[in-house]
Amino acid sequence: MLKLPQILQNRDKFYGLADSAVLSLFRFGSGLAIARLGGSELFATYILLITTSVIFQLLPSTCFILPLLNRGTGAAPAQYGELCRWAQRGVERAALVFFLLGFALLFCVPNCPISITMGLGFLTATCAQLWLQSIRSRLQMEFKQAHALFADLTGCSIHLLVACYLWLQGVSLLSAFWWGATAAAITSSLLMKVHARKLVLGRDEHSETLIHTARQQGRAMLRGSLANSACSRLQPYLLGAIASTEMLAFYGVLWTLIGPVRLLSIALTNLLRPRLALFQNQARPADFVRMYRSALSILSVTGILASAAALWLGQPSIALLFGSELAPASQWLSLALIYATLDAITTCQMIAVQIKREDGAALTARLRIHSAILSLVLVIPATLCFGLTGTLGSLLVAEIYYAIACQSKVAQVHQP
Repeated sequence: MLKLPQILQNRDKFYGLADSAVLSLFRFGSGLAIARLGGSELFATYILLITTSVIFQLLPSTCFILPLLNRGTGAAPAQYGELCRWAQRGVERAALVFFLLGFALLFCVPNCPISITMGLGFLTATCAQLWLQSIRSRLQMEFKQAHALFADLTGCSIHLLVACYLWLQGVSLLSAFWWGATAAAITSSLLMKVHARKLVLGRDEHSETLIHTARQQGRAMLRGSLANSACSRLQPYLLGAIASTEMLAFYGVLWTLIGPVRLLSIALTNLLRPRLALFQNQARPADFVRMYRSALSILSVTGILASAAALWLGQPSIALLFGSELAPASQWLSLALIYATLDAITTCQMIAVQIKREDGAALTARLRIHSAILSLVLVIPATLCFGLTGTLGSLLVAEIYYAIACQSKVAQVHQP
């Protein structure tokens, strides 16, 4: 009898994958609808705003939520409660800083291209989504992904209803999208919080030590996250500055289409991190290695199949989904999918090293800084010389360097 990979052997994991699939499909559909209804220029604005939102959410998540997942899974109730409270406070402070800074820029920048209604919706939605991530992390650690799936399904429905209603009432498309996202994030957060375990607080020497370790790891991972953002998330801004709006729209099409692969990566890493942390904390090295290898196999096979399919189906698919105006983006789709697969694999490597080694966060941060420098050195001349091919090529070179440099560290994870 054939057995599923260990990472897929219980219902909670399937619920986690289903949850990520729902979010992936909704994000894909949102990008498609905005491209179809708003045209290439509005779609380019959407890509810049989404990129900004992702960068902001990524940095506090790396600093507070990921150390919580690494250290909180399997911890004693009082230590778990104190860690959750520490992470929640950090997330709330980060959200407040982002909102106040964005609010000031919105009103102080002369001739700001973003309207007040759209800007406030964007700021509120981004902060609410960050809060949602912190609540979702508790359900991940408590293995309650079914409740997260229900909450996200409800949130997606609320997002669609609110956005459509506002748009039909004459609100601009992007303003309606962001205010719908705000309503969805608040609804999902409240639903998830109902099912999260009540925190038991009790600060003692053990919880202080755990928080200190998490804080150190978060700072180290934050450096790596900043480098990763510089390496792979500045491209839309660079394309907007040195290339045409059309090229930026092509880039947005590619990132919309590879979104399902990237969110599969996020889904697997969301499943991987708390379970690898649990196996490490319980001294179960064989289970650690088995689950790690299962995740790599799933990502590799998915990426290879998707890249091959893009060679034959890319052009007609983009023409059908986005219209003939954006169909030329198909020539770069396979390259983008190869990058997405490499990015997913290196993310798994990073998680394994961070959990297995006390200095793993510092090691992976240093390697990511090196790859970011390499990408930034290459991206502008490569884009000027080879267009979007050069942009994607610089991303691939940096990711290949990171994978090779990280391999010697990952080899230590393979030893039970």
